Amino acid sequence: MENDTNEPSGLYTGPIEQFPDHSIRLLLQDAANVRGLIDIVAGELAARLDFNRLTHVNPNFILDNLREQEADLVYRLPFQGAAQTKEVHIYILIEHQSTVDTHMAFRLLFYMVNLWDTQRREWHAQQVPSAQRRFQVILPIVLYTGDRPWHTPLRLSAMMDVPKELEACVPTFEPFFLNVKSSEKAALTATGNAFGWLLTVLQKERGDKTEFTAAIQEAIPHINRLDASEAERWKHAILYLFQLITHRRPKEEREELHAVLSQQIRGQSRTKEVETMVETWAQHLFEQGKTEGITKGRAEGEELGKMSVKREVILKLLHRQFADVPDDITLAINTTESHARLDALLDEALNAETLDDIEWDTSRK
Repeated sequence: MENDTNEPSGLYTGPIEQFPDHSIRLLLQDAANVRGLIDIVAGELAARLDFNRLTHVNPNFILDNLREQEADLVYRLPFQGAAQTKEVHIYILIEHQSTVDTHMAFRLLFYMVNLWDTQRREWHAQQVPSAQRRFQVILPIVLYTGDRPWHTPLRLSAMMDVPKELEACVPTFEPFFLNVKSSEKAALTATGNAFGWLLTVLQKERGDKTEFTAAIQEAIPHINRLDASEAERWKHAILYLFQLITHRRPKEEREELHAVLSQQIRGQSRTKEVETMVETWAQHLFEQGKTEGITKGRAEGEELGKMSVKREVILKLLHRQFADVPDDITLAINTTESHARLDALLDEALNAETLDDIEWDTSRK
């Protein structure tokens, strides 16, 4: 399947505020996760769709001024049914806004019409005979991951005052809708697809620590059932949970929650690959943090800002690699006042197999 993302595979490296939409978008680059979503919203159709031949379609019809706001996905795949319908499109609009868009029905119709117009232009360019010109059916899906209750109808008529005599003049379509936060866990996990179990953890992203911890502990055994042929999918699922903790949980909980997650995957033969991905991510956080530290430092003291970011990244990396980090090591890092020494500690931490492999003499320059 074509993948047009600029992110490292399975790794979200964009702005924190875009994590809710774009991290789900990354998960849905995987055909098996798309299958998991269809299982939830339209289970009766899943068996009729050939997900092995899922093809990503670049939604180049989105207006330039909307591109940064949208996290939508368009796929094309064979439909195994009667009649002449051989392929369908799946249109997934991922929504995570603090306020629910009352114009969602219009947005969906607008994008769907533009997708059909793209097909029409392709017919002209390829000189397809008129008798063979058939618009492909679109399965529109709204995947809502926000916290606010959703009361907005997904019917175009809800945006109009329509007399009964004119009802036939209003375009009608029935989009599939999944409100992650209000869905029953049983509905998300009925087929056992790992994507559904990831959504059960996302449900608790704003819950208390006990609820969130329990969600991780229940979900991981099901995710661990992915076999060797789905190793990449397993890695991306685990990495998503690492990043969900970092971007969505309170700072004071993160180390403990990362440890809980690490304990759940300990002993898996694929753990080393995940550790490598986490190290790559930690390095990105370090570089991103340096930039943020510089910006903040200009206003509040540049040196203190950069030092703080470097110390935090080193400590996060150590807690991911090793089960326990002694208090004296934490103190040594937090009292290091040399940029060069902190940079050296980061390099050593990235390559260390044990804490003893790191030189903790903070008097070194």
